[in-house]
Amino acid sequence: MAKTYSMQVEKARILLEGLRKNLAQVSGHGVTEEALAQLERDAAETERMDAELDALRLQVSEKAGVANKELEELRIQVQALKQIVKRNFDQTCWEALGVPDKR
Repeated sequence: MAKTYSMQVEKARILLEGLRKNLAQVSGHGVTEEALAQLERDAAETERMDAELDALRLQVSEKAGVANKELEELRIQVQALKQIVKRNFDQTCWEALGVPDKR
């Protein structure tokens, strides 16, 4: 769980526990059991969504690693093929062969 999410969920649960214990005291000030039940549902939903986000972050991280490896392989292939063109053909032919480099 991300720190921000876990801290906020923990704050909500501490508040919920305190208000429930003292509902008689705070009920005259607009705190209702319905409001507390909603707070509890929201905290649970936030926790569930954060777990889902953690799983998605892990997937993104794994995919980014694979994509970065593929990108590096592509860069190496492009560089190798460009070197073949540069070593074996006159600079005036480079652009026609897909090598826009000037030198």
